[in-house]
Amino acid sequence: MAHRPGPGALASLLCLAMLGTGLLANGGRTAHAATPELDDIAPIVCHTASTSRRTPRFARVRAFPVADALADGTIDVLKPKALCVPATLSGTVGDPAVHWERYRIRGKVRFPTSLPSRGLRIVTATDTHVIDVGRPGELLVPTAVDPDAPVAPLAEPRPSYQCYAASLVSTTFLPGSLLVTTAAGTVNYFTRTPARLCLGVDEHRDGPHLLCYAVSMAPADRPPALHNLHTQTGFGPEQLDRRSVREVCLPALLDGVVTTTTTSTTIPSGSTTTTMPPVGGVLQVPAAWPTIQAAVDVAAPGAIIRVAPGTYAESIFITGAKNGLTIEAANPANPPVILGVVGSKLDGIRADFIDGLTLRNLRTIGAYDGVRLNHATHAVLEKLRLENSALGVRMNGGESNTLRDSTISVTRVEQGVWIEYSPDVVLERLSVTGGEFGGVRIRNSERARVHDVTVRDSSGSDGIKLEYSPDARVEHSAAHDGYARGFRILNSPGLVFADNLATGNQDTGIRLERSSPFTSVADVLAAGNLASGNGTDIFVAP
Repeated sequence: MAHRPGPGALASLLCLAMLGTGLLANGGRTAHAATPELDDIAPIVCHTASTSRRTPRFARVRAFPVADALADGTIDVLKPKALCVPATLSGTVGDPAVHWERYRIRGKVRFPTSLPSRGLRIVTATDTHVIDVGRPGELLVPTAVDPDAPVAPLAEPRPSYQCYAASLVSTTFLPGSLLVTTAAGTVNYFTRTPARLCLGVDEHRDGPHLLCYAVSMAPADRPPALHNLHTQTGFGPEQLDRRSVREVCLPALLDGVVTTTTTSTTIPSGSTTTTMPPVGGVLQVPAAWPTIQAAVDVAAPGAIIRVAPGTYAESIFITGAKNGLTIEAANPANPPVILGVVGSKLDGIRADFIDGLTLRNLRTIGAYDGVRLNHATHAVLEKLRLENSALGVRMNGGESNTLRDSTISVTRVEQGVWIEYSPDVVLERLSVTGGEFGGVRIRNSERARVHDVTVRDSSGSDGIKLEYSPDARVEHSAAHDGYARGFRILNSPGLVFADNLATGNQDTGIRLERSSPFTSVADVLAAGNLASGNGTDIFVAP
């Protein structure tokens, strides 16, 4: 059972919110043994990791006590997610046997301190950030590592950290190159955005902490996967497979709380920093802002980011107070190219919880998702060219989003378009070619509209597939030369299905199941639909 901290413990936690006094009320005695400094800890580079095959799975740890500057309580430690190696930006790498293992966690009992989770000012050696955080999601703990044999626990104690997803409010940071050295060598990472704040726990609650940045790298610099690494944390021995690099974590200090009623943006100005309100109107890239992400970070709601022709090697993340934002080509005849890293998990453009986003006349090549919308509403994606992505456009949650007048070609892993739990979505005037696992798939999205969408050469699954989406409309669309079915619609009553064409699909051209009012092949033909040259042209299951 979780233990609620007593008055003395709560008072100790509350004093952390003073952020700078370092004093208790009992005669001015310091609450901390020493003021934390950035060089008290070293950077780390974090690889994705999971339990090795045919080795014991991690045994969930329940009600594990943990306290940091934001809260005291208990967590369940669920499973390993990452393995982080020691690094340096200059100088000598620390002990290569000392790593940090990151576990996914679930909060059980949580008693917040008076320190808020919004407006935290975080300082690194080069940047100042103001961030908001949510609930903790991961725990970072020190571990011994040996590639060949079981390893003993670390001889000396090292700090642990509780990690929170970070949402950027303002920053002096601009995405760019970062040279990081580990025992394996020096790599030039492209540092994209702060993604995670890891706060020291228990006796390390004062810091220093770690701020983790999402990164990408050139394919030639990608490290090989390592298998069956032996680790030994305080939770016991494990064996892990270590894979791709996702984050670089830099030492950071918690330096106060910013309380404002409107989002502000801090930008570099010579050797000083200047705080300014969000930037409205038209933001020119790269004339005024060197990258698209830099412009996104400072843009006010309703701003227009206009991007000049060129190649932009970045992954763009949009969240926070950005409703009504537009990103568009400065020259529609020569759209800018957002260049991803094939094999990484970085999206070309990702937007979370945004209303009224517009993306227009843009091109992505080699991203994971060309465009990903998470719980976005009233977005308009138009005149996009998405090439060689793992998945073209993903919409997860949200409502009333539109994708139109766009082409999606050659998805390496999944569909050209994937939509789930997104009612009133509109797809119109699209060309989807070469989807590795189907062309268009829509699930659990009532009143979806598919109009004038052409899908060709779908591999692995169906050309256009609609599931559990009542009152949908699929009209004037075509599915050609697919691996399986051209159209497959199931469990979608109230369907309007008219004037569609299916040719050359290996299985069935048109397959409708439990989607009233269609109960027979005659119903399909009467609505103006045609199918020819398929394995079976039309099949209907009432």
